[in-house]
Amino acid sequence: MTTRTGLAVFTILFVTVLSLGDANAAKNTYKNLTQKERIEAIRRAQVWQQTDIASLDIKAQDVKGFAPEETVTCDWVQKKVTSTPKFYCAIDPKDEVKVKYGEKNGEVYAEVAATRLLWALGFGADRMYPVKVNCRGCSADPISDQKKYPGEQLFDPAAVERELPGHTMEANGKSGWNWIELSNVDQTDNGAPLAHRDALKLLAVFMQHTDSKFIQQTRRRGVWHRRVRASIHDVERRRQDVWQSQRVQQG
Repeated sequence: MTTRTGLAVFTILFVTVLSLGDANAAKNTYKNLTQKERIEAIRRAQVWQQTDIASLDIKAQDVKGFAPEETVTCDWVQKKVTSTPKFYCAIDPKDEVKVKYGEKNGEVYAEVAATRLLWALGFGADRMYPVKVNCRGCSADPISDQKKYPGEQLFDPAAVERELPGHTMEANGKSGWNWIELSNVDQTDNGAPLAHRDALKLLAVFMQHTDSKFIQQTRRRGVWHRRVRASIHDVERRRQDVWQSQRVQQG
């Protein structure tokens, strides 16, 4: 198993956002895009929006999240997971989250810090909350024993991950994209300016982005002014480098 450490690798999500009042926003109609539609989504992608950094509460991040060290109780969800220690858990039937756990799991610490930095700078990212997780039905180590058990297990330290709102865009069953495709973004067709794309690349270098394989990145359609937006999905670092590619989402 590849070891992950430090503040690094992230996944990119391309997000097109609807107006808040769009009744169709809850339904994902972007699962079977043609290759042409996929290319068009990338061509109009945005990667950054202005933020007022001085006014942001980096520690709390948002009122809908969890306070640091808060105990979150949830029910284990049977979904296959691989690689680093993680599992899926349902806080309620409509609120399923990913939980990363373990004192020696670098993602528990790095992703919280990195996603807060990205969010503050105006680059979209999933929400990561440093918490304790009380899991009903979990084994003592869900990554190695993926069966349901009676009783509860407490995971401390842990981090709860909520993805950026939106729907994953897929073409031919895949949602990934390659870094070189950022060159296809067209500023003349409401795509991100070159300066914004270069800023994203520089930030990737700063954060030692190395876990960039195709399945780690996404296109998503979400709720943000009817446009495609590239944002971060998974922030970590691998000691072993991999081929660079991302996911695209539309929201």
